[in-house]
Amino acid sequence: MKKPLSDHLRLEHMLDAANQISQAYQTLPHGALPDGDYRFFAFVKLTEIIGEAASKLTLEFRRQHPAVEWQKIIGLRHVLVHNYDTIDEKALWQIIR
Repeated sequence: MKKPLSDHLRLEHMLDAANQISQAYQTLPHGALPDGDYRFFAFVKLTEIIGEAASKLTLEFRRQHPAVEWQKIIGLRHVLVHNYDTIDEKALWQIIR
């Protein structure tokens, strides 16, 4: 059986995904994608990774860092995964920016 990943490693996953979002965003012309662009789904997936990693952080760690809006981060992941057909691209873009 696999040993659970540490909070430190999960935070690294979150940071790596955030850095990839930032780097990819900077390459976009005028900071925007045309509607329906396939690259948008890369942003969705990276945002999902951040939410998934956040959901697997220990409760103790999340309690030690109450300034972070953990439930919003995790909730966004749930929306992106389970309500993929209703993703508000403009709202996600605001979050990414």
